[in-house]
Amino acid sequence: NTQAAQAKVTEQYDLNQTEGLAQARRGLIAAPQGQVRDAEGEVVWDFDSFAFIQGEAPTTVNPSLWRQATLNNINGLFKVTDRVYQVRGYDLANMTLVIGPQGWVVVDPLTAVESAAAGMDLVRKTLGDLPITGIVFTHSHGDHYGGVAALASPEVLASGKIPIVAPHGFTDEAISENVIAGIYM
Repeated sequence: NTQAAQAKVTEQYDLNQTEGLAQARRGLIAAPQGQVRDAEGEVVWDFDSFAFIQGEAPTTVNPSLWRQATLNNINGLFKVTDRVYQVRGYDLANMTLVIGPQGWVVVDPLTAVESAAAGMDLVRKTLGDLPITGIVFTHSHGDHYGGVAALASPEVLASGKIPIVAPHGFTDEAISENVIAGIYM
């Protein structure tokens, strides 16, 4: 039954089109390998663990989901347009970086300090070591602000030396989401 259902999905969608793959790869400057680890050596993110996602979907996997996984597996540092870059695939979110007059404005610094630090390391090695001059949180989900401590020390972040812009009510929303949804957030 599963294989028959998967075959129907293959018939319903053009999953072999190459335009989506080309778009997902557009602007790729540098790709990571290996693992992101925390201070204790525990794996936070493992790029190579997704290496099995290649070629046609196995008959036990929904082909549409396989294609989405294939697109998500294209990760690294991307040039979006002049002065705008993204780090993709370091965890659940994307981190966007804009070159401002004095340095980087970082939008949504990922989920974890370790993945944000690894992403910034790739940015600095590839594009140069510019200072961080601003931080933007687009909304209150933890995968859009959880890595902020990788950008500067807690003391610098608390001092206001690096402006942080967030929606009105951000702190209340972040707290309530994490209390209500717990570990799922």
